[in-house]
Amino acid sequence: WELGSRNSSISFHGGMFMSFRIAENMAVVPELNYSVVSPGDETLRYLQVPVLVNFYEYKWLFLQLGIQYGRMLSADITINNQTISTTGVRNKNDLALVAGLGAEFGKFVVNVRYNWGVIPNQDFATISIAQASFGLVLN
Repeated sequence: WELGSRNSSISFHGGMFMSFRIAENMAVVPELNYSVVSPGDETLRYLQVPVLVNFYEYKWLFLQLGIQYGRMLSADITINNQTISTTGVRNKNDLALVAGLGAEFGKFVVNVRYNWGVIPNQDFATISIAQASFGLVLN
């Protein structure tokens, strides 16, 4: 892997979450998200279910760790202004490890997280591609 060898993009991500405090310095945070990922000319649409644990170092600052399951809803690529479905050549299941850092200011939450895909979403004879993403989330 070389820096700059992968395409990156800004994509849409939206959803909802709930936070359940299980200890003074720990909370379980299940989420339900819709995410659009656009590497290069391809567009992938996912329904994602992260289950995260927030560890609070201070009352407002937290470390976030967890796992995320995703189900691909559709995928397509645009070539010469023509859109072609690529859903059939992709693994529809996605699993990622999640790590992040966040802050809570009342009902306002800001976090930065990294998702590391552990299941290849495209599998050819000699190529195995897994997703990784970095995101800034404002709630």
